[in-house]
Amino acid sequence: MSLSSDTASAVHQVFIGLLGRPPAKAGLAYWVEQIEADNGFGIPEMMSNIVNEQQEYADFFGGQSRAHIVTTHFNFLFGRDPYYDENGENYWIHGEGAAMPADQLALALIQGASDADMAVLNNKVLVSSFITSAMTGSPDSNRGILAGVDSSLDSVNEGIDAAHGGRADVLTLWQPTVDVVIPAVEGELITQKMTYWGYNPHGHGEDGVDNLDGNDPDGLDSAN
Repeated sequence: MSLSSDTASAVHQVFIGLLGRPPAKAGLAYWVEQIEADNGFGIPEMMSNIVNEQQEYADFFGGQSRAHIVTTHFNFLFGRDPYYDENGENYWIHGEGAAMPADQLALALIQGASDADMAVLNNKVLVSSFITSAMTGSPDSNRGILAGVDSSLDSVNEGIDAAHGGRADVLTLWQPTVDVVIPAVEGELITQKMTYWGYNPHGHGEDGVDNLDGNDPDGLDSAN
């Protein structure tokens, strides 16, 4: 497998893998602009910046063991612990993969993911994208929401419902229909349409509402 060819989705994958949460809207726009500027700055450089320069990453992983780092990234991305062989060893912890630098580890895990693991990550990206668009919740609460998303459509709906709770005072009705491709039991792909209600950011200048025109009473757009 590989990162999404869509830049915004790839940024979501990186944020999920490294920090376990969605990017804020302003942060998503910044990273997409940097990556698409064709100036030699890409996903690897973005990952290096987050791992080596961002305090949030240091707070999670500073001074932690390789096993802790690998296990956390597996759970952020795929909602599971890494597998160990009969000798109690894991490729990324004890094998050749242990040499993979921390700032490129999440990318390597995505590129080596199975179909089952990618089904989980794709659903996490769907919920992450909704949260970023709706500007709901705090980084910690949104991290908890994504942790509950698995390969099922029910978990996507539950994640979106949970995101509503963070900004229930500014909800407006939005009913998109999304084509979600998931692996069938036989290994084929099936598409299901999923309809949900959500928060619709808009730009009418109301007080106390996060609008697309920049009115941001709670400062939620200032995070990355």
